[in-house]
Amino acid sequence: MKTRLFSIADEYDTEHDKVFEVESGYIITILGTLDTYPAIKLFKNIFYHFDSFGDLDYIPASGFKSEFEAKLIIPKGIDVIDSTIEGIKKSLKYEMNNNSTMYEIKDVKYEGGFADGSKEITIIFGLTESYANKNLKDLETEINNALSGNVKQSLDNYLYMIDNLKINNKAGKYNSIELKVSGDTIFELPCDPGCGENMSLKYSYFGAQTDEGRDAHYPQEKNKIFLTVGTDKDDEKPSEGGGSGGSGGGGWIGFNTKEHFAYLVGYPDGTIRPNDKITRGEVTTIFFRMMSDSSRRTNWKTTNSFNDVKGTDWYNNAISTLSNAGGVIGYPDGSFKPEANMTRGEFATMASRFLKDSGYLTDSKFIDVNGYWAEDSINKLSSMGLIKGYEDGSFKPNQEITRAEVATLMNAVLDRTPHKDYMLNSMKKWSDNSNTNSWYYAQIQEATNSHEFERSNVNNRERWTKILPVRDGVALEKTWSNIR
Repeated sequence: MKTRLFSIADEYDTEHDKVFEVESGYIITILGTLDTYPAIKLFKNIFYHFDSFGDLDYIPASGFKSEFEAKLIIPKGIDVIDSTIEGIKKSLKYEMNNNSTMYEIKDVKYEGGFADGSKEITIIFGLTESYANKNLKDLETEINNALSGNVKQSLDNYLYMIDNLKINNKAGKYNSIELKVSGDTIFELPCDPGCGENMSLKYSYFGAQTDEGRDAHYPQEKNKIFLTVGTDKDDEKPSEGGGSGGSGGGGWIGFNTKEHFAYLVGYPDGTIRPNDKITRGEVTTIFFRMMSDSSRRTNWKTTNSFNDVKGTDWYNNAISTLSNAGGVIGYPDGSFKPEANMTRGEFATMASRFLKDSGYLTDSKFIDVNGYWAEDSINKLSSMGLIKGYEDGSFKPNQEITRAEVATLMNAVLDRTPHKDYMLNSMKKWSDNSNTNSWYYAQIQEATNSHEFERSNVNNRERWTKILPVRDGVALEKTWSNIR
């Protein structure tokens, strides 16, 4: 089973609006980005205070300590594979930016058996020996090196728990791992000239690094951020929640089925060319842009192992990310053949990787797929009612797929249900898709127009309510890249 990496910090989410799709049996690795800036800020204030008297070279630093702890609360739907202290320690990996060695893991505690089935893992951090028994001048140098000389820069701490969490059969749609961070920094130092007693300072802080800012520190009662993963098994939403839940349908890679964005682009001459063929690179880019935001962030990558896909190619990000997610594979010779036209069998295989298993497969209803390498994928989509063959009973898996066929199949996979009578006259139209009685007319219009819609359930026809601007895919990729 492939391990999936999820970042708590990147998915700061007290409302459970983001839900990563998983399945029972998945083994996951989590990353929490902790922030010790409050402690560093206190250090800097102390340095500034004593430096004004020129005493840094003479004041020992052995009279202070700085400790913080990170507490992970694991819900009943996720098991700790090895819950022994030794097993938990072995699964933890702790790094600091700039190769700093300021803090290290000092101890680990585990507590289970709570009435709600949750477990608590507490990781305690403290200063390493290299930061003890120094005068303030040397300590200031150490901390400045850790901060790259930037007082406002946070000292990031990257905490991984690797291959020690597993989704169990009790997991439902909402399984939230909660992270809390709290710490104390204490100074007990000789007083500066003119004072009558030693100085004693203590600073307590609560918080964790989030994508909303470098020093996002909260009152103790608000000191929590979440990572939420979910299966397709119904359960109640977390009591703290208030958002809309997951990304809709889609499979373990995760499609955005909630929003109906355009994904097929026309040509400058006003045509859409529905009967033209479409390349493997183009189809991969369509799948990439229709991934849910959370799935794209989790699997994002800009490099790949294919010998014919370079970093400068327009389809590189799409192919690299989908390859990392297990959504596309190449050929035995190490190539991907992005410029080659895609076949119907290849498309069915790619689409099936985005869909959860239906639980059953029909026997091969097509006369030409029995024993074919993509037989299972074709039958999977057929079992789910997503694909149809030809009147002669064939599927023609080796036939190159057309743009109209891609639109029809993508709309089915994305749970889109367009109808020519429920669209808006203000939509983008194409000179070669003007026949409203064509089998692909509504499918092409759905694929090329971003819109809002309404319908009572996924099985009913959707009624368009508003035309939206078509998203700029190239600009979006730059934004997604910057977010990463």
